[in-house]
Amino acid sequence: ARTVAAPEDLDLAVRAAYHLVALGRRPAPRGVLGPWIAPLVAAGPAEALARIRLARTEGIGPLTFRRLLERCGSARAALAALPALSARRGTPFAPPPEAGIRREMDGVARLGGRFLHLGEPGYPRLLALTEDAPPVLALLGEAEALAAPAVAIVGARNASAAGRRMAED
Repeated sequence: ARTVAAPEDLDLAVRAAYHLVALGRRPAPRGVLGPWIAPLVAAGPAEALARIRLARTEGIGPLTFRRLLERCGSARAALAALPALSARRGTPFAPPPEAGIRREMDGVARLGGRFLHLGEPGYPRLLALTEDAPPVLALLGEAEALAAPAVAIVGARNASAAGRRMAED
């Protein structure tokens, strides 16, 4: 069994999920309980920009995103490691240009929105417990609405192969 301490501010459903992981009754979703989650708030805007770039990179889905952050420690380090990973893989990873992501961030801000990153306060807690939770969400509207019970359809700009197959079926 893996020992997991549930943060005090989590609601009952999330605490129960953490305890099931700690008791070994449910496997821990890769990356969801990893140590890389907490530092984003302190890491600042450069890391937030890097996380969006990494999430928008063709061939980097939610699971690969988390594995890269776990291995490299930050999105900036993961982006720096992509050329070596591309060489090993034989196919290049091409992160979107920083200027394009800055334009996207500015556009969302002009609309009154913001980005929520997995592990950041305000990210939907139950969504964060899924194995393939999107690393970044664009939010327009009230973040508090995400805490209420709801049903949601989450789309992806960079859908996984499994997600594409499900959509086609």
